[in-house]
Amino acid sequence: MEKHRRNKMHVFKKSKFSNRCLGLFGIASLIRFIFRRGTKPSRVLYAFQKAAIVKTSMLLVLFIPLWLASMLTRTKKFLSKKGIIVLMLFLIANIVLNTGQFLQSIKLAGATDANQELHTDGRWIKNTNGDVVLLRGLWKAEFADSCVGWWTSGGFLNWSETNVRSDMQILRDVYKVNVFNTFIWGDWWIENKSVTLSGATTDQNYRFALKETARLAAEYDLYFQIRLYGCNQADGRIEGLPFQPTTSWTVADFANFWGSVANEMKDYPNVIFTLFDEPTDYQTEWFYGSVQAINAIRSTGAQNLIVVHFGYCGDCMWIEDWVQQDLPTQNIVFSNHIYRFHGTYAYNPNAPTDYPYILNFLTNAPSGSTYTGAGYGYITETYDVPIWASAVGAYNGATNGAEYTAFNNTLFALNELELSYCAYQWFRTDTVWTIGYETPNRVGQALIDAITAASTPTPSPSPTFSPSPSPTTSPSFNPKSTPTPAPTVSPFQSPTLSPSPDLSPTPYATLSPEEPPAIIYIVAIIVGAAATIAGLLIHKKR
Repeated sequence: MEKHRRNKMHVFKKSKFSNRCLGLFGIASLIRFIFRRGTKPSRVLYAFQKAAIVKTSMLLVLFIPLWLASMLTRTKKFLSKKGIIVLMLFLIANIVLNTGQFLQSIKLAGATDANQELHTDGRWIKNTNGDVVLLRGLWKAEFADSCVGWWTSGGFLNWSETNVRSDMQILRDVYKVNVFNTFIWGDWWIENKSVTLSGATTDQNYRFALKETARLAAEYDLYFQIRLYGCNQADGRIEGLPFQPTTSWTVADFANFWGSVANEMKDYPNVIFTLFDEPTDYQTEWFYGSVQAINAIRSTGAQNLIVVHFGYCGDCMWIEDWVQQDLPTQNIVFSNHIYRFHGTYAYNPNAPTDYPYILNFLTNAPSGSTYTGAGYGYITETYDVPIWASAVGAYNGATNGAEYTAFNNTLFALNELELSYCAYQWFRTDTVWTIGYETPNRVGQALIDAITAASTPTPSPSPTFSPSPSPTTSPSFNPKSTPTPAPTVSPFQSPTLSPSPDLSPTPYATLSPEEPPAIIYIVAIIVGAAATIAGLLIHKKR
């Protein structure tokens, strides 16, 4: 009996080093478990944390049976000091290796270096290091309201770098985006005005504010997309083309406008040019005008990404026409919008919201003349060109369950297709498209969840969400920046502002767990702590 007791003490004594290691791993796991959903202090540290927790968790799973085996067999062979050292070195090497891999995954998910100019490589957008960059962001449309942009509620008359930095920090740290989009008026740029929509005077001019926004955005690792919204603010938004026969501008006027913008903005590598928002009809004329604008931009020496958009929120098959006509594709990104409410899914505002339906619809090309697919996956795979869903919206998604679910599943489907996307819209909380401001509503949180997802999503039941905060009051002037419904969509009953029972969220996609289940941490912590304490106490007695 005494001999057996000594043998047990011998095992604990010889395993003291391994017990300490096990305890340390448990503590490390606990620390990362507590903070794993906290803010990211830096991309490198966050990547290291992710790598460390995944690898330590794997080693913990290995350690527990080894430690128990050593206890039961009363031998130290399983956990000798040399074995521990080898395992530790193997762990460190794997953490270092996986830190680099996770850095890349973070770049894909949102964080990036916006000081690096982007270019296209087949279907991918890449930076100067050759890293793939998926543009994941949101809309801040307020350069169509004021020549200084409108930063932080109420700040639409005076330029304030402090306010701009405050909002950009929210964009980066709360919403985790790497790009934000805005609208601009053609005449405000050409005449370099200092006005608001209501006719008030701003303290800085248009070009100053746009260039300063680009400069500051780069400091926060944000790309900045500027998009022509209308030729003349006095005429308002006119559906069609940004030149004749729709507006008074000629194709030359349109090209000269973009030549002027590019000449001023070409030194900002984080700036992206989108030629016009939702041009409709006259595809041949639009293609011709787009090529003229592209040539004007390139003639200035600007190599910034140029985004070409056509249509409203239907399919992507027009891109097939562009490519087959051998029109420019180098550093060209193609854009489309997704709004279930306005008919993206088979022109049906009440289209199914489940993940398989949405993924299949976005992946497949239309069948013949029947609108049975949007063709995002088909175009990227067939023609090897990049597509950016540059506006994805949920009509009254803060309260409408079906719209919220469709929005969430759409983002995860775009993740599955490895496409860039941008949510419409941020900052304003008084619009039917709001995703929140300083505090995200559930639509904004769905965007954050999709951006930060690092693995392929699989459908799972959605959680219960509490109602979103009541919207705040905004100034009385607003640009006509709400998308216009496609003509082919027949009207239907207006949605109510409160959730109805038949519109409760259906199962939607969530990311597969990147980390092991919490029970592993709990078991590791308990066993590790117990082993460490037991080892130390017995060692003292000996």
